[in-house]
Amino acid sequence: DWMLASMQIDFAAETFYGKDVEAKITGAEVGNSSLTVDCEMYQDGGVTVRCNAVLVHMDTDEKKPARIPDSLRDKVAEFSL
Repeated sequence: DWMLASMQIDFAAETFYGKDVEAKITGAEVGNSSLTVDCEMYQDGGVTVRCNAVLVHMDTDEKKPARIPDSLRDKVAEFSL
């Protein structure tokens, strides 16, 4: 299970309703129990939003942060900063 610990959103340009929006993960970094993800959103070829989010992997029974499994670490490696 994951908990959103922090999120920063920067609006770089107006995003228009009804037009396609493309979202891309631009970077990811794995800590012991945290995952930091950077992403951008594009419309008409230009960046409209930049976002940084920190998620914490949780042991819900113990209500404590838990180490991120190696299987997920391997998948995230391709996006590493």
